[in-house]
Amino acid sequence: MSTTTTRKFGGTKAALERAEALKAAAAPEQPAPVPPATAPEPVPGSPEQLLADAAAEVAEADALLTTLERRVIDGDDQVQPEQIEHARGLRRFAELRKQSAEKKAAKLRQEKAEQKRLAALAEARRLLDEYSPQRIAAKVDAARTALLELHRAIGSHNDNARQAWAVLSADRAVPATVSTPGRPVQLPEGLAWTNDHGRPILWDDGEGVIGRYNDNTVNSLVKEVKAQWHQESNRLPTNEEIQAGRRNLAQADARLYGTPAWVELPARRQAAAQAFLPGAGA
Repeated sequence: MSTTTTRKFGGTKAALERAEALKAAAAPEQPAPVPPATAPEPVPGSPEQLLADAAAEVAEADALLTTLERRVIDGDDQVQPEQIEHARGLRRFAELRKQSAEKKAAKLRQEKAEQKRLAALAEARRLLDEYSPQRIAAKVDAARTALLELHRAIGSHNDNARQAWAVLSADRAVPATVSTPGRPVQLPEGLAWTNDHGRPILWDDGEGVIGRYNDNTVNSLVKEVKAQWHQESNRLPTNEEIQAGRRNLAQADARLYGTPAWVELPARRQAAAQAFLPGAGA
């Protein structure tokens, strides 16, 4: 500890201990070390297990033949020629079994690769079929129909509004609303009308009716929908969604335990999956 630190805490042994305690408390907590990944035992019936068993048989036959030959070389008269020939036969038999295991392992790997290929194709097809071109085309047709109906409704609305203005203004059945330049128009409740230099104006509870809806209504709607879609697409996931995604990934990784795929996982993913291994909660 420096002289400055010693003077700061009084220079006594107790002060030095307090200083060390404060330093330890301020130090960032170190994460627990992740245990090194270990190779799992071969799965029974797997290509790895077949090859391991065949290699063990060859090694055992090699060891027997080597031992007998060494005993003969060392002068052991108890070893008979028949034993040597038998051991050589066992060694040859073990080698043939190894070749058979290699063929079986190759076939199993080929079958596994084919299963993986078919599973990938099925998953890709499922994803594409979920929003297939036919489904999108149906939605495009529905949107086109809805837009066309909206245009027709807007046109009909404006036609009826102009006819309503004509009914109200005919023979001055309903007195026109008079506007004074420079002053706000005093509109009554319900319907009111006026003629602004040949332009018909109709109000309903103070709201303009003729031309309220037009092509800009449709254009604004399309822009609004696009903006909403972009907002939803660019939305950041919530903390709950992030945690749920991590939990699902850890559970999926835990199901790989005991397979070669487990060894290939990064250490951080193995550590996260530890909590979901069988017996982890015991």
